[in-house]
Amino acid sequence: SLVAIPLWDEALSVCLPCTHPLSRQQSPIPPEAILNEAMVGFPSERAPGLQKRIARALGIELDALRFEQLAVQMQTVIGLVAAGYRLSVVPASMRNLERQEVVYRDIAGCTERVWTYLLRPLEAVPAVTHLERSLTGGAVDAVGAPESRG
Repeated sequence: SLVAIPLWDEALSVCLPCTHPLSRQQSPIPPEAILNEAMVGFPSERAPGLQKRIARALGIELDALRFEQLAVQMQTVIGLVAAGYRLSVVPASMRNLERQEVVYRDIAGCTERVWTYLLRPLEAVPAVTHLERSLTGGAVDAVGAPESRG
C-alpha cells in the first residue's frame, strides 16, 4: 500500500505570453477573461486533482473545462505559452521557471490551493526516507499510514 506525504500547498496563477493583451494588466485576471481564451492544460488522467482545482478557480464545472492543447509536462505547458500558443492556469511555483516570454498573474477571487504529495510505499527504502525528511523537515503527517487512519 502507498502513503501520501503532503509536502506543500500553493495558489494557482494564470501564465500568459508576454505579448498577450491581458499580460499588461497588473491586477488579478478575472476568471471570465481567462475562460474567453484558448488554454493549454494537462490530460485528465495525469492531473485530475489539478483540473478540479482549475475548474473551481474559474467558477465552472469540471466537465466545462476545455483545453485546446494538452501537454504532459509542466515545462512543455509553459513552453507552449512562451511560444504564444495559448495561456494556462498553473501552480504558482511555476513562476520560479523565470521565462522571459511569459508573465504570471493571480486569478481574481481565487482561493483554490494545489497540494503536492510524495507518494511512497508503506515500507520505504532508506533513500526515500531521507528524501522525505529533507522535504518535510522531519515533520511528517502521512495520509494512508496506519497511525493516521482512524
